[in-house]
Amino acid sequence: MAKEEWYRRTEGILYNYPGIDAAIKNLIIQVRLLDPAYVPPQAVKFKIGPPSTGGGKDQVRLTETESFADKRFDLLQRKKNILLKKKAEKLAIEGFLLTLGSLEKELIEKWYFQDWRMTHPEEKIWKILNIHRVTFWRKKKEIIEKASEWLGEAMLWDVNSAVAVELQESCNDVAEMLQS
Repeated sequence: MAKEEWYRRTEGILYNYPGIDAAIKNLIIQVRLLDPAYVPPQAVKFKIGPPSTGGGKDQVRLTETESFADKRFDLLQRKKNILLKKKAEKLAIEGFLLTLGSLEKELIEKWYFQDWRMTHPEEKIWKILNIHRVTFWRKKKEIIEKASEWLGEAMLWDVNSAVAVELQESCNDVAEMLQS
C-alpha cells in the first residue's frame, strides 16, 4: 500500500473521530432494531418450504419469510461487526491521544477535530499555536505517521470481532498505564 494512501486513510479516521460517538449510538439502535428479541413474535415465525426442484436432495427453497429472516440475520451480524470496529477505533484513537504532548494534542484537536481551516479561514493555525509554518506542517506529518503506526494497518482496514475485542482490552490496559 502506497504511503500516500495510508496517510490519507489515517487523516480520514482522525477527521471522522468527532462523529464516532454518534455513529456508535446509531449502530447500537440499528442492532437493537434488527435483534429478534425486539421484534414481535409473529414476525419471526418461519414456514418450511418445499424441496428445491433444481439442485441436490438436501436443498430446500427458502420461502419469502425465511429469506427475509436470513438477510436480516446477516445484516445483524454485519452491524455488530461494524459496531465492534467503531468501538475499537474510538479506543485506539483515545489511546493514541494519550501518547501525544500538549502541542501535538492541541494541533490534532484544532486541525482534525475542530476543523480549524474551515471555521477560521482568516486565521492561520500556526500563528495561534505560536510555531513557524514549516514547523507546523512537519509536526503534522510526524503526528500522522505516529498515528498510523499506533492505529495499525489492521485497525484501519479490516478488523474482525476477535481482533477488535483484543484491541479494546489492550487499549484499556495502555490507557490505565498512562493515567497512573
